[in-house]
Amino acid sequence: MKRATVYIVILGLVCTGLGVVIGATVTKRHIAKNLPQIVRKHLLQQREAPYLHMQGKRPGLAHGQRQGAGPAKIFERISEELNLTSEQKDKVKAILEETKQEVKQARDGFKTQVAQIKEKSNTQISEILDPEQREKFQKLTESIKERKERLKERRGFRRLK
Repeated sequence: MKRATVYIVILGLVCTGLGVVIGATVTKRHIAKNLPQIVRKHLLQQREAPYLHMQGKRPGLAHGQRQGAGPAKIFERISEELNLTSEQKDKVKAILEETKQEVKQARDGFKTQVAQIKEKSNTQISEILDPEQREKFQKLTESIKERKERLKERRGFRRLK
């Protein structure tokens, strides 16, 4: 009887050990096979709230609204930390608003300059090509523009979520 009990205990321990080893192996293979999907899913879950502060956004804000270091926030921080007088506050506020306008104009100007450069490049390339190649080139550039528009739409849709 004692011998049978010992065999049963040993058999139980061996089965338990094999179960642990097989479970670990299966889990390891599953993780190795599906690691990119697991990581992507985990990052998407983590991306909702923890990284919003890096983008200047907060969870409760609607699409397009920002709560970040705009002129108002910068002005508040400067006036608090430096104890500005009312005259200094007025001057600083004016400077920050002027800077905001200049940055906006520079961005708009940059976009138009880049568009002009690309258009010039496409025109120069078209002049080199024969009529058949020119037609294919125009189709190619149109498809690239359409793809960029679709990407912009998708990005906007993702940000709404």
